[in-house]
Amino acid sequence: VRRHLAGLKSGRRDFHAGHNPLGALMMLTLIALVLTLGVTGHMQGLDAYWGEEWLQDLHAGIASAMIGLAGLHALAAIVMGRLERVNLVKAMITGVKVREDAA
Repeated sequence: VRRHLAGLKSGRRDFHAGHNPLGALMMLTLIALVLTLGVTGHMQGLDAYWGEEWLQDLHAGIASAMIGLAGLHALAAIVMGRLERVNLVKAMITGVKVREDAA
């Protein structure tokens, strides 16, 4: 991640066949939030936690964080797609990342 950030600051853009290091970290974070959201949602239906306000607040907070981070991820994908000259929307559909100057 440090090397990737240093490359961005210096203007060097390395090509990554998949997610760049920051994108991979974001993807793992979003997966963890989805799993945590599912667990806290399930817990709300259990007798032991039925009506617990702290659990409802935690669940809502996780949902809000996930929405915010998903928006940040989408914005970063747009920005990085322009910087790296890669059509990331097409890559998400086809599963193939192609540099626009190489096409």
